[in-house]
Amino acid sequence: SPSPSRCCHFIVQLHSFTPGKASWEMAPDEKWVWVRSHKERGSERFRAGDVWGAADCYSRALRMLITLGGPGENWDNGQGREGRGEGEEVAQSKEDSIEGEGKERVREGEYQRVRSELHCNLSLCQLKLGQPSKARENASRATGLDPASAKAWYRLGLAYSELGEMGSARAGLRRVLELQPGSPSALRALREIEAREKEINSQLGQALSKMFT
Repeated sequence: SPSPSRCCHFIVQLHSFTPGKASWEMAPDEKWVWVRSHKERGSERFRAGDVWGAADCYSRALRMLITLGGPGENWDNGQGREGRGEGEEVAQSKEDSIEGEGKERVREGEYQRVRSELHCNLSLCQLKLGQPSKARENASRATGLDPASAKAWYRLGLAYSELGEMGSARAGLRRVLELQPGSPSALRALREIEAREKEINSQLGQALSKMFT
């Protein structure tokens, strides 16, 4: 006769615990380091396939970043570096990669750039998790903060496409082509939208023909 099932019990002992600071206890530079740390951790989790964990890191970083309130008197008012950091690829196309991590402290212009990247990265996670409405919201915020971000426009276009808003999807993807002429990802997405619309129109035509025959 089969042996009865057995229950296993484990005892876990916490050897040490270091409490973190509340946001109101942290200086602006401490918050900035915390934000960049969680942003990097999110990128690492995404590359490891932990999309939920990555989304959580980006969300936490955004919540902390909002408490900074933008550049102020306690920030470095030097001019932010131009251009973007070199990001590591998460997928084959540039539009499917996570933005690179910088090492400098907070400067004018960096706040908006990092906030845009966080919204953009969170949007990618939400697309992967089947949350197109949330992805659209975050991608839209990213484009508002950084209108020159091709990744943000690409993800906004994909989110609109997933929601069936093809006109807005095409507009977003065409913006990508303005920023990155000949982008293979944007061109492929536009072809997919065209194919979907043809299929929908064909099905609609067949349904109408049956109604009047």
